[in-house]
Parts: sequence; structure tokens; C-alpha cells
Amino acid sequence: MAEQPMTEAEPIVEEDATHDETILLDDAIHLDDTRHTRGGGPPDHSTRIGRIYHVTSQKVITPAHSFTSEAQRQLKANNKEDDENVTWRDVAAACFCHSAAQWRDIFLGAFLLCGFLYFFLIGLDLLGTSFQVVGGCTAGSLLGSDTNPLASLMIGIVATALLHSSATATAIIVSLVNGGLDVDQGIYMVMGANIGTSVTSMIVSLAHMGDGEELERAFGGCSTLFVFNFYTVLVLFPLEIATKYLYHLTKAMLPSSSSRQEGESWESPIKKIISPLTKKVLIANKGLIDDISMGELEGCGSVYPTFCEGGDVSYASCKQGLIACDKKTNKCPTLFQNGADKRDDMVSGWVCLFISLCLLITCLLGLVALLHRMLEGASKRIIYKATNINGYFSIAIGCGVTTVVQSSSVTVSALVPLAGVGILSLEQMFPLVVGADIGTTVTALMASMVSSKVEALQIALVHVFFNVTGAVLWYPVPFLRQIPLKTARKLGRITREWRNFPVLFILVVYHLLPILILGISSCFETDSKGFRALGTFLTIIIASSILYLIYWWNFNRGREKTRAWQTRRQRRRAALEQLADDMDYCKCDIEYVKNEVGRLKDLAGINVEEGVVLQEKQSSHRRVGSHGQDMLTGEDHVSLYHSCQSQSWANVIASAGGSLRGSLHSIFEPTHSSAGQENEDTYDDAN
Repeated sequence: MAEQPMTEAEPIVEEDATHDETILLDDAIHLDDTRHTRGGGPPDHSTRIGRIYHVTSQKVITPAHSFTSEAQRQLKANNKEDDENVTWRDVAAACFCHSAAQWRDIFLGAFLLCGFLYFFLIGLDLLGTSFQVVGGCTAGSLLGSDTNPLASLMIGIVATALLHSSATATAIIVSLVNGGLDVDQGIYMVMGANIGTSVTSMIVSLAHMGDGEELERAFGGCSTLFVFNFYTVLVLFPLEIATKYLYHLTKAMLPSSSSRQEGESWESPIKKIISPLTKKVLIANKGLIDDISMGELEGCGSVYPTFCEGGDVSYASCKQGLIACDKKTNKCPTLFQNGADKRDDMVSGWVCLFISLCLLITCLLGLVALLHRMLEGASKRIIYKATNINGYFSIAIGCGVTTVVQSSSVTVSALVPLAGVGILSLEQMFPLVVGADIGTTVTALMASMVSSKVEALQIALVHVFFNVTGAVLWYPVPFLRQIPLKTARKLGRITREWRNFPVLFILVVYHLLPILILGISSCFETDSKGFRALGTFLTIIIASSILYLIYWWNFNRGREKTRAWQTRRQRRRAALEQLADDMDYCKCDIEYVKNEVGRLKDLAGINVEEGVVLQEKQSSHRRVGSHGQDMLTGEDHVSLYHSCQSQSWANVIASAGGSLRGSLHSIFEPTHSSAGQENEDTYDDAN
């Protein structure tokens, strides 16, 4: 079959693909040794073009623009039909029909998988504990602030991003309401806590930055949690301000009597498994955060320095700061220090944060590598059938797992590697995330059971019905379900064009933007006219900037300019990555041109200027030109080509420049002289 010409402007795709799978081929360096050996032309650089291929069965090559959206839809429909033709008997045969050696590898892989997952959960728990130590004072002060609804929403986002746990943030909010915080303010904080809970899974997705495709899938998968909660807040926040929907709904469900007996707290089974190890390293003093948020303490500095009576380092005898001791075992963790001040505890928190991040990245890389190894040779149709379960059943699974784990961050973070390697698609992950968001409300319900006030139970019910309302709003209707899915998919695709986008997203969405809005909001709450004027000025500036950005993006070719900038940036990055190889190409090509010029001069009988030609390996097999000069044979060309790679760039340029100057001098000077002499002879003959 004759191949059609390929150009850089038209990427190549192949139609009639068995699976709609895209493979990115890196810029390949093709060197035609045969042409160098035989003294032929220079190497063909047209092969060094990155191309996009679709895996096909019939290998029909056409330009990319002819692969229309209708063909893509038909292709997806055919692939889906092929995948649905797989039966559960085929899945069972693929899962259970193995040889003894294969079963041995499967059990070994499962054991390693459980080990990596165990230490992955330990790393997540240490990460959350470290953030509670490092940011506990700030989070407690923010949660204890009496502000307007918008500021309360931002406080919930920032506090949860600092604590890395919406369950912990919501439990603190329940305690605040139990201590007298207004229920309306607590409702908006709960909304913000739901947005901030996705920061942990996004940090976990950063471990896939080494692979563009995995990062796109991983960040898109974890973005479903953010997008789901963001769109739910976008609907319920103005609705709550206008109608008090959540307040009246949960108020009607409260018991009539305000007297309730206190219950006992319930500990997660996963916590019981991992806490014996994590509590030996670091324990966060959540009681201190509660005291600061309720105003019983002005700040963390009032509890320092820590002191243990008689030098006995234990829970009963030590005054504790941000790092606490275990009440049940009466022991203190390794990072607890007798006589420590706030700075010492903060340093310990940062050290534990660094260790937990290293542990997380190591376990995540191990999980991804192990999953890749275990799925080698597995049919994608079998994987699709095994994971393509009913969406509502997936919601129930996500809810049940998160109820046991007591943290939606842990559940979603554990799903991120599966999405990264391609086991879970975006459509399969979304219902699991929705279920996890509902399951995390159990923690707040358990916290409210300890309190005797019905207001604490009301905040816990607000957390439940906020997530249930979001699930009812965005999942059952297919058209509405596509709104968060498309947004999450776009966020994932941006990482393909800009690899550092997740880092910027985390910094802006969870820290810079909420703090900016919180600062502007606080300007309007003061009695100072100067601060109010400042808040008004900043509001006008931000609103004008947003309006201009919308105009620029939609009506001033902003979208096209941004894509062009991203394309240029990708080309620059690709050029830098290939710079070393391109330099080798240039050096080899210059040497090739020099030797070809020398060969042509030999054939033309032109004397070569001494000291110009680059010194190469001498060969006994030389040919002599018409004027007695040496000519390079094929073997000399090969040896010179291999030796030119070791030449420095400065030497090559100097040698090439000298050779070209000598060539021009030897070519044009004799020609000019002979032409002049010929003219003189003609003139004499004429006379």
C-alpha cells in the first residue's frame, strides 16, 4: 500500500481503529548510516517530526482533519458495542484461568499491592496530621471568625485546605456551633469545607507529572470531586441566602426536645489499623484548635513552652502544645519535645510533612508501576466489562467505603492511581466520588452525637443534605451529569498543554483567591471608612479585570492567542529537550559538508589549503586525485562520522569556517585570474 506524503502541518491519523487509543510518538532521531558510508546525501531530517497515530487494524493513513467528529462518534459507538459484547464468563475466564506460575505472580502482586496501599494510607494520615500541626492555629482562628456568608465560604475553603480533611473541618464546625457559633454561618463554612476537601487528591495526582497521559487522567479524575462540590455550591449558595433552604430543611428534622444524652465517638476500622504506627510519629492537638476557634485561647503562644512534671514524658504529666500525646496509651509521639516552644513544634510538623510527602510519592509510584505490571497483556475489553458497573451501585460502594474510612480525601486519593493508569474512566470515577462525598458526612454525624445540643446535629444534617442535594442535582439526569464531567475533562486536558497547571490551580483556587476575597470582605465589615474605600476600590478593579478577561477571551481572540502561546511553549520545550541531539546532527552535517566539498575539489583538481581540513583518523586505504591529493574512501567517511561526535562545537565551527574560506578562495580566485587571462589573450588576438 502506498503511503501518502507526510508533512509537519498535517499530523497523521489512522482510521478504522479497533480501540480509540492515541499514542504520542516522541521526536525520533533518524540517522541514515548507509548514506554516510556510501558517500551519499545528508541524513533525512524529515523523519524527526512528532506525529499522532490512532491504533488501527487496516492501517489506512489519512490527514488528521479528515477524521471528522462523526467518524469519531461512530468509532466510539463501535468500540462500545465491542466492549459490551464481552460476557461475565469471559471476565471470569480471564481472572481465574491461570497457570501455577501466574497464580504465584498474582498473589505476590496482591501482597505488594496491599503493602503499598497500607503505607500509602499511613502517608495520607501523616500528611493530614502534619498540616493540622502546621496550620492548626491559623485554621482555628479563621473558623472562629464572625463574618458574612461569602467570607464564611472562603474560611471553609482555606481551613479545609490547611487541615486537609473536610471531616475534621466539619467536626470543628460542629464543635463551634455547640459552643455558640451561629448556625447560618456554620452552613456556609460547611459549603466551603466541601470545596476544600479535594486538595489532598490533587496533591496526590502531582506524582503523575512524569507522564503526560497519566497526569491528564489522574488530574481529571480527582477534579471530579472539586467540580461536583463547586457546581453544588454555585447553585445552593445563592439559594441558601435567598430562601434558607438547608436551614429550614434541617431545622424541621431536629427533635423537639433540646435535651439529648451524650454518646460515644466511633473510630474508623482503617484508623485502628494505621494509627498504631502514625501515633508513634506525630499526634495533632485537635483540642487546641477547638479552643482557639471558640475563643477560649487567644492563640497558640499561650500554651508554650511545653513542660513535663518530673521529666516524665506522658499524657498525664505533660503540658501539650500543637503536638499532643495519646490519651489511651498515656504515651507521647516521637516528635513530642519536653520544653518545646511553638517554633520547635512547627519545625517538627514541617519535617513530618516532608517525610509524609516522600512516603506518599514513593508508594504512589510503586502502586502505579505494580498496576502497570499486573495489567500487562490484559484485554481492555475485559477491564472495561469488569469496571463498568451500574452508576448507582458505584455510588453505594463509594459511600460504604468512605463510611468505613471516614475520609473522602483518602477514598478519592486511593482512586487517583487507578484513574491515572486507565483502569477507571472519568465516567466510572464520577459516581464513586459522589458516593464518597456522601459517605464522609458520617463523621460529622458521629461528632454531633457526642454533643447534647440540637444545633450541632443540625450542622451535621446540613452536611448530609448538601451532598445529597448535589448528587440528586448532577447525577441522575444525563444532560446535567455531563456538565461536571466536561469541566473535569477540560481541566485534565489543560495539563497536556501545560504540565505545571495543577500546581498553579492548587495555589490559586485553595489559597490565593479565597484569601483575597476574604480580605476584601473584611474591609467592608470594619467601621473605618478608609478600609471600606479600599475594599470598594479592589472590588471595582477585580470586577473590571474579570469583565475584560471575558471580553478578551470571547471577542478579542483570547482563546486563539492562548492556544498559540501554549503551542509555542510546547515547541520551545521540545526544542530544548532535543537540543543535544540536534547539536550532534549539526556537527555531523558540517563535517559531512566539509568532506563533500573536499571531494568535489579533489575531483575538480583544486588544491586544498593546508591546515583547514579537520584532522581525522588516517587510513592506509586512500585514493589519489588527479593532482596527487588524497581522497577519502567510504571507510574514511564512516570513521570520520563516528569521530566527529566527540569534537567540540567550537572546533567544528572554527574548522568549518576555515574550510569554507579556503574553498571560496581556491574556487573564485583561480576562476577570476583565468578569466582575466583569457580576455587578455582574446584582446591580443583581435589586435
